Amino acid sequence: MAKKRGKLEEPPNPWKGIEVKPVPEEYEVLDRYAIREGLAEVVIATPPGEVPEPTYFAVEVQLTPQEAMALEKLKDILSKELEPPKPGEEEDAKRILLETADKLLKKYERALGRFDEESRQKLFYYLERDMTGFGPLNIIMEDYRIEDVSCDGVNIPVYVWHRDYESIPTNIIFTDRDVLDDYIIQLAHKSEKHISSAFPILDAMIYGKHRLAATFREEISPRGSTFTIRKFREKPFSITELL
Repeated sequence: MAKKRGKLEEPPNPWKGIEVKPVPEEYEVLDRYAIREGLAEVVIATPPGEVPEPTYFAVEVQLTPQEAMALEKLKDILSKELEPPKPGEEEDAKRILLETADKLLKKYERALGRFDEESRQKLFYYLERDMTGFGPLNIIMEDYRIEDVSCDGVNIPVYVWHRDYESIPTNIIFTDRDVLDDYIIQLAHKSEKHISSAFPILDAMIYGKHRLAATFREEISPRGSTFTIRKFREKPFSITELL
């Protein structure tokens, strides 16, 4: 854990406008598996009742207020020092990002605070997630059991197609139209393509060979921006999976 310092101000929330619901205590857990050991996991759970209605919960390790403040300061410095990764260069970008972050933690220890290895790994996870990954949807994108991800607008749960549970809602909800618009613009940047009110439809390939289909604002959909990501499957379907 980080050493305690003076009273901290309210930690910034870079994803304000996206709600990530916790697993309710009364829910029955059907499945649980790690995405990143000790940092990120998936919980499939259902409310009590005769008919199971599973929900996909993306669960991440929580940051302390001091870790959250340090994370935002690091992101601010890194965004000025490093170029955004281009398609095909993401793995190198991740390595450079984490190497640079490690140096910055040492260089600015006085301003950022001193962190033990557990806290450092949490910071590195969130840096990679937010700067070279998919932000709050990163767990979903790293889950090999997920085939499709879709968002049909604000205040509607993001849905996934899960190999074992088929189409189910997640605990992630975009609650702000501007945040959803910005997220889709970020996805478009991952393909070096452009989406806007003038060009409101996008069909593109993004990092990992995933296929992105998106619409922008109310030009196409009355609910606002939407997107679907069809994930690339590195391992072809087996005969038993096709049956």
